[in-house]
Amino acid sequence: MGGIGQFNEYNVFMPGKGRQLIKIALVYPSTYQASITNLFTHIAYYYIYRTLGAGRVLVDRFTLDNVSAGAITGLPLGKFDIALVSIGFELDIVNFIRMLVVNGIIPYKRKRSKGPVLIAGGPPLIANPEPIIDIVDAVFIGDGEAFLKVLSEIIDECSSDRHCILERFNDTKNGLYLGNKERKVRKSIISNLDDAFFPTYQIRSEKVQPVYGDGYYVEASRGCKWLCPFCLESYITHPPRYRSISKLKKLIEEGTANLKVQRAILYSLSYFDHPNSLKLLEWLLSNNYSFSLPSVRFDTLSKSKIDLIALGGQRTITIAPETPYPDLSCRLHKCFRLRDLLDLCAYVIERKLNLKLYFMLGVPGENHSEEGITKFIRNIISHTKLIRRNQIRVTINPLIPKAHTPFQYIPLISKSLYKQKTTYLKKKLNALGIRVSIYDWKWAFAQALIGLAGKDISKLLVVWALKGGGIGSLKTAIKETNYDFSYVFKYKDLNYEFPWNKVVLGLEDLIKREASALLEYALKYTH
Repeated sequence: MGGIGQFNEYNVFMPGKGRQLIKIALVYPSTYQASITNLFTHIAYYYIYRTLGAGRVLVDRFTLDNVSAGAITGLPLGKFDIALVSIGFELDIVNFIRMLVVNGIIPYKRKRSKGPVLIAGGPPLIANPEPIIDIVDAVFIGDGEAFLKVLSEIIDECSSDRHCILERFNDTKNGLYLGNKERKVRKSIISNLDDAFFPTYQIRSEKVQPVYGDGYYVEASRGCKWLCPFCLESYITHPPRYRSISKLKKLIEEGTANLKVQRAILYSLSYFDHPNSLKLLEWLLSNNYSFSLPSVRFDTLSKSKIDLIALGGQRTITIAPETPYPDLSCRLHKCFRLRDLLDLCAYVIERKLNLKLYFMLGVPGENHSEEGITKFIRNIISHTKLIRRNQIRVTINPLIPKAHTPFQYIPLISKSLYKQKTTYLKKKLNALGIRVSIYDWKWAFAQALIGLAGKDISKLLVVWALKGGGIGSLKTAIKETNYDFSYVFKYKDLNYEFPWNKVVLGLEDLIKREASALLEYALKYTH
């Protein structure tokens, strides 16, 4: 028997017929593959059905691969009562506006009197909801499970009554951001992950696999104790919380059985910070599970842990020192001794695993980091018996300043300087036979442009979306709207009033202290 809907899905609910159902859309303005890799997609889908009942609600999903037709029902987005919008990163906002336009939904909330109530969330919006608040009816600041509880209570009271739902938003103080200048909104969090809902079924397609392949995807921890100053997700998900090993074992046993797989993908910002990280991997191996760890900090790695990861079936180890200079890396909360890091890289290669290295350009105080990165790669090559050069892949990104992180005070690296550094790197690394991926500066600029903006950017975003949303049309949209983007390239002093100052995540004083130290370091040191 084939799957359901245009993606041949299984583990999904068929809508009831002949009943007046509350229609809820899950909107993920990226690829279908990315949507089923995102845990909130599954959490929201099964939570809503479990809490409100299949006889009462219909839930369908929209992505860039099915913009105008729900994945299961084929219904257009305009037929839904509520749309929950997951924004994974800043450029998804433009994609989302394009989805609204394609579905005949007016993008500005003040001009919209019909269509679904739009509620958005996701990392960049938790940090700064202002760029989208004139588009959507509300933004949720905090953990998705906390929001789903609030939503269920509102639906219990209002059913599909649009006016009632919007009225209840005004009365709710649990993390809902409405753009009210007078009201601060504090992040709403789930303190105990063991108590949070997590499904043991997950949506799967016979046509498309999730990004990390087949398996049961489970969140081992949320938040990160390291609080690297460039890492948006660690700041918006603070404090760190860990699922107990007993809960994880239970979820994995049930989830893999339901999906008929023998593989687990463990989500965490820094997996080996989990107090029972090794015990869980040993348990997985002893029970014949393979596994993958998409995110591991190099300073929590060891040769024995690399052995465990390899035994689990993972073929690539990612190491992200961000900068080749140990002292500057310490400022980024990623301290290393050069010899130790080279030994770690060498061991990955000796195990015949692939090594991915991540570096950033535009870190204050870095100076000639392109030369340092080249020297670092040469050291790895000379430090080990490299069988094939394609075992090593280097990825170069510009440091993109993010709201609610210490780097919100720092400008984006200029296009000319980034080009100069990346041209040098590409030439030198290609000469060594090393593959190098360079992130396009224009897209980095677009991210910073949106992520650091106030609500006045909404007009630009709508014009940009109407022109197709491509990077070429951004320049046209900026000219057409006469938008001042100078804030992207300015240092801000510690008393600067950011557009997102009504969002309280609880780390504001720490962010200022970290920013002050980083700025002092940048002025004092050169390499």
